[in-house]
Amino acid sequence: MTLLGRTPGRSARRFRALHVLPLLVGMGMEQDSRGDEGTPPSAPELTAVARPEIDAATATPGVLRYVGTPAPGARLAIGLEGSADPDAAYEWTQFDGPTVPLDDQAGPKIHVTVPPDARNLGFLLTIRDTQGERSARVVIPIEARVARAATPPPSLSNAAPRADAGDDQIGLVGRRITLNAARSAPRNVAYRWLELSGPKVEQESQDGSYFSFVPTAAGTYRFGLVVASARASAASISEMDEVVVTVGEVPSAMVGGAASGISTAAIDQMLQGPGAAAGRTTLEQAAGAFDTVAARASLYSNFADLSSELMRRLDAIIPTDPNWRRFWSEGVFDPLTQHIIGEMRQTGLDIRTPQGQNQPLGQAQQERLQKLFTSYAREFRARAQAR
Repeated sequence: MTLLGRTPGRSARRFRALHVLPLLVGMGMEQDSRGDEGTPPSAPELTAVARPEIDAATATPGVLRYVGTPAPGARLAIGLEGSADPDAAYEWTQFDGPTVPLDDQAGPKIHVTVPPDARNLGFLLTIRDTQGERSARVVIPIEARVARAATPPPSLSNAAPRADAGDDQIGLVGRRITLNAARSAPRNVAYRWLELSGPKVEQESQDGSYFSFVPTAAGTYRFGLVVASARASAASISEMDEVVVTVGEVPSAMVGGAASGISTAAIDQMLQGPGAAAGRTTLEQAAGAFDTVAARASLYSNFADLSSELMRRLDAIIPTDPNWRRFWSEGVFDPLTQHIIGEMRQTGLDIRTPQGQNQPLGQAQQERLQKLFTSYAREFRARAQAR
């Protein structure tokens, strides 16, 4: 047991947009309700062509028009200008250019995709209706697509690599510490960690941007990080970035004595490291939480109620960084918990078991808890204010 506890929407309807081809000077083409078996060009152009050649023996048919940009890879719609006769029979034939598939040879309109090697495309439409048989031709000149040299996007690999060893940390002897270089740039770099000073590192491990080790001695550890990236045929190496890890002993006994139960070794180690300012603030806030619990000691029906409120208050003030939370839990609150267990066993209450935690508190036990948390608050506040 430790003081610090662990803590369909509505379906969206999809509407399919109808692409309406624009008309130019009233010369439109009725849109085929069946579509073109693909998405029309985002900005279609209506291009007029010369009037088709007409067979001398037939009546004049409608004018053939095409919609789309006549360029390789483009999709074109070709058909009669004006309304089509539903009772007429239609037949399409290609007579010029590379052969292309015709999606509806028996309809008033066809859709084709311009081949990449096309220079012209020519089509003949034959119409048979009550007026007889007539035909019309259209030749579509294909625009040559000018190849433009692509401008390569800026590449992060061309930028000089930058090493970032992460924030300074604090840890405990025998507890694994992990350094993280994920903020280095660019991402596709090689990482190299170096120990610069401090006790010799044991049980080290590196996995990509992560470097971890288990300190076997208290002290200040300095590490350096360099990253390297490949640019063209040469490698580029960053400047070194450093990170400091302050490691303290895990208290095996209550340095502050049985009367206080405060593990001063871990607290003093914290206040001498890079997290001193934040540590003093947390000590003050924890002292306030202990004062509140002490003042309410006579209101708790069992220790589980007291523990629940205390863990909720402490969880809100302990730093969210995993390394700091582990430090507070293992270095400060675990020893404090052991002290509470020992004190309460002297009153006949064993809070190591669920049964003991839910056992009703007697007046003597409530008074003991009130004194304990008052002393904890006083000691935490004294440590926070000491210089």
